[in-house]
Amino acid sequence: MMNESRKFWFKVLLSDVALLFGMIVGLNIFNHILKNQVSEAFTNEVRNDFLMSNRREINRKILNFIDYTDFLEIRSRADVFKKNNIESYYNNIFIIEIAHYVYSDSNKEKTSNILYFKYSPVSFTFYAIIGWGVLNMVLSFFLPLLRKHLRQQVIREQEILRTMKEAEMAFQVSHDIRSPLTTLNIVAENLRENVEDYQLFQKSIQRINEITNNLLKNNQNGYVELLEFYPLFPLLQEIVDEKNQEYLHKKIEINLNQNSNSIALVVPSDFKRVISNLINNSVEAVRDIPKVGITLFEEKNYAKILISDNGKGISKEIIQNLGAVSITTKVTGNGLGLKHAFSTIKEWGGVLNIIESNSLGTTIEIVLKAQVEQVFQALTILVDDDD
Repeated sequence: MMNESRKFWFKVLLSDVALLFGMIVGLNIFNHILKNQVSEAFTNEVRNDFLMSNRREINRKILNFIDYTDFLEIRSRADVFKKNNIESYYNNIFIIEIAHYVYSDSNKEKTSNILYFKYSPVSFTFYAIIGWGVLNMVLSFFLPLLRKHLRQQVIREQEILRTMKEAEMAFQVSHDIRSPLTTLNIVAENLRENVEDYQLFQKSIQRINEITNNLLKNNQNGYVELLEFYPLFPLLQEIVDEKNQEYLHKKIEINLNQNSNSIALVVPSDFKRVISNLINNSVEAVRDIPKVGITLFEEKNYAKILISDNGKGISKEIIQNLGAVSITTKVTGNGLGLKHAFSTIKEWGGVLNIIESNSLGTTIEIVLKAQVEQVFQALTILVDDDD
């Protein structure tokens, strides 16, 4: 807090000095322009007197001009005229001189004389300092109030950002936890009669805990979830089993080729959330005969996952804003599933692309860094309304 206060007042001091310098320079430039115009007008006024060599009239006009202006000296080729108070002239160290020619022809080609006008910028510099002092007195009263207002504004903005972050986290929890909760509600009815359902019930509870714990950890400052090489197929299988119960009223066929296992750099709990959200999107987008397919394979040291459906497709606007908040095609959707999937895969050094989308369906590709192994797995989920 002390360092911030010092920085603030140091900036104020620099601004104050810059303001004083600007006022001095600005007022003296204005003064010089004004002096130049006045001396030029006086030179034109005495031009005829010089041409007629009327020295008496010239002297009279110059003396009157010096008395009624703050010029310190006017000098011609033959004479020098100074103010009556000679000390005021010599006490001024900084002297500026303006020269104007007295032309003897209308084309201003020939000169008969030249007048030198001298003045001191000290007076306008003094005026600038006085103005700067008055301005500082005013600012000394309003600056603390302004600083207090700005500090309160910053605090309000920080509170708003924190509230938005907490709200987004709450929405994300609500969104991601919906799927395992649906599974729990279905399994709970037959829990006592089916051992497999009981095991799935336990896994769903475990995934709820993973979702909430990870979101709470991610909200802590400085917390970073570590990536690890993990077999993708068991994670996919777990989510498929969960979806099998979630969409129990539909027929789901799973064709699984278990020759090997693809291993990629992921955070397992987040990977399951990503796949769960994308499957939900696909199932909710399908039409009369819903079909969703997932294919897992490796290509050039990268694990690739293709998720395809026969839904109505995704608009170009959503594809261009892939990963943005509140981008969704569902009436009750909020776009968090696709946003979370896109940002998570990107954080892992992977890529999520919509490689095909039209009226016949959509195919999403996920590319992740994999261990160097020859791996091929195919997993197809067919979702059918027929019982």
